[in-house]
Amino acid sequence: MWKTAAWGFALAAVFSPNLGLGSSVGSRAKSGTHLSSSAPKQEIGAPAGIRPRPHSLQHAAPIQRRPQSYRAAHVQLSSVRPTTGGGLVQPATRPTSQGHFPPESHGLIDGIACTNSDRSAADPSGPHGLFEVGATGTGPLASAVEQYALHSPLLCGVDIFVLWSSIDMGPGVVPRYNWASLDREIAPWEAAGKEVALIVSGASEGGTTELATPRYVVSQVTMVSCPAEPPVPVFWQPAYMDNWRAFVRATVDHFAGDPHIPYLRFGMTVDGEGYLPGVYELSRTCVDKWNTFAWSTNLPRYVAGLLAFEKTLRSPHEIVAAVDYGDMSVAGQQAAASGIGVGIAVMNKASATAILHNQPCPLSDWCAKFAALAKRTTLYLQTLSYSDPTGGLKSDPPNPQELTGPLPPLLAAGIAIHAQILEIFPQDWLLALDPQYPGYGEYHEAYLTALTAAASALN
Repeated sequence: MWKTAAWGFALAAVFSPNLGLGSSVGSRAKSGTHLSSSAPKQEIGAPAGIRPRPHSLQHAAPIQRRPQSYRAAHVQLSSVRPTTGGGLVQPATRPTSQGHFPPESHGLIDGIACTNSDRSAADPSGPHGLFEVGATGTGPLASAVEQYALHSPLLCGVDIFVLWSSIDMGPGVVPRYNWASLDREIAPWEAAGKEVALIVSGASEGGTTELATPRYVVSQVTMVSCPAEPPVPVFWQPAYMDNWRAFVRATVDHFAGDPHIPYLRFGMTVDGEGYLPGVYELSRTCVDKWNTFAWSTNLPRYVAGLLAFEKTLRSPHEIVAAVDYGDMSVAGQQAAASGIGVGIAVMNKASATAILHNQPCPLSDWCAKFAALAKRTTLYLQTLSYSDPTGGLKSDPPNPQELTGPLPPLLAAGIAIHAQILEIFPQDWLLALDPQYPGYGEYHEAYLTALTAAASALN
C-alpha cells in the first residue's frame, strides 16, 4: 500500500486529528458501491445522491462561521520539498495586501514555469500543477477570479467546461462546429500566460434539463430519466456514440496547434465524469430502467471502446479520463495502458483523513487503486465540491461542501497519492486571495499557506 509522504503531514499536522478546521464531517458524495445490475448497497456514512453541480460555480454560498474564534494555521514551508528550481515561493511573489500579484509572476513559482517537465511527478512529461475549475466568462465569481486569481503565481491555469451542444451545430450545417464562443472564453487566460484545460461534456449532470447533448442527437437516441437528474442518453447507442466520437476528434484537431492546452478531458458519461446517473441510488427506479439496456455489460464495453478510440487520435495534448471510483481498477488500468491520464472528482474530508492516516478510504478504497497507477500515467484529482473551512456538519443530510471539508488536508492527501494535477474550485481560490470574499479574514492565511505549499510541490 502507498505510504504518506512526510511533507503531506506538514500540511495536515496543524489541523485537528479529524483533519478539519472544525468538527468532523461525513464521508461521501455519491452513495453505492461498484457498478452492478443488482440493487446497490450503501456504504457506511454515505448520504445518497449528493453531487456538486458545475452550474453552481457562479453562486458562492456564504460561509457559516464557527461560534468560537479560529486562529489561522501556520505550516512550516521548509518541511515541504522544493521545486526542481530549488526554491519555494519567495516573498516577492506573494500577494499584496489587496490580494494582487505582480504581473511578472504569471504562471511561475520562484521562476519555474508550470509547463516545465517535473521529474518528481508521477508522469514527469505530463501536465502538472494547480488549476481553477470553471469560473470563466461572466458572473460574480468569474469577475473576482479574473481580478484576484488570474495573475497568481500559484495558479497554473483554468479548467473550462465545454458543452457539446454549444459547439456542434449538427450535420448539414456549415461549418458544423462553431468554436468562436469557446475561443473567446479561452483568450484572456492565454493572454495572461496561463494554461487552459478543457472539460468536455456530452451529457448534463444535475438540474432537470439536458443541456449538453445536441438536439439532433437527443432526437435519435433513447433518453433515460431518473429522479433529480436530467434525462440522459443511452451512451452506447450508435447515434450518440458515433457523433460523440466525431466531436471528440474535431476538438482534438481544432486545438492541436494551441501550446496553452495542457490536457483535454472528455466525459465518459455525464459532465466530464465516468459514472452512470441513478445506479448508485437506493431506489430501484433508475437501476431497473438502466437494466433494460443491459448497462452492466454495455457501459464497461462502451468506456473501453471510447478509451481505445481516444488512443488512436494521437493527440498532441494529453487526454485524461474521469474514471468512476468503482471502475478505478478496471477502466483506470485500461486508460493507463492507452496512454490516457486518469482522475476522479470525489476527494473529500473522509478520503483525506484515511489517506493521511494510511487507512483504506471510502468508496471502494479508490485511493489505493488510484495511487497504484502512479508512474504509469498522468493523475489528476478534483475535490468533491468547493470546501467548507469550518469543517462542521450543519445540514441533514450533509451538503457537498460539508462533505468536502477544509481544503488544506485535501491538497496534502491528493499529492500523497501522487496526483500531479489538482483542480480546485474558484470559491477556494477566492477564500485565499480575495479580501472581499466571505471568510477571507478568518481563513485566508491557512488557505494561502496550503496552496503555496501545494504549488511548490506541483507547479
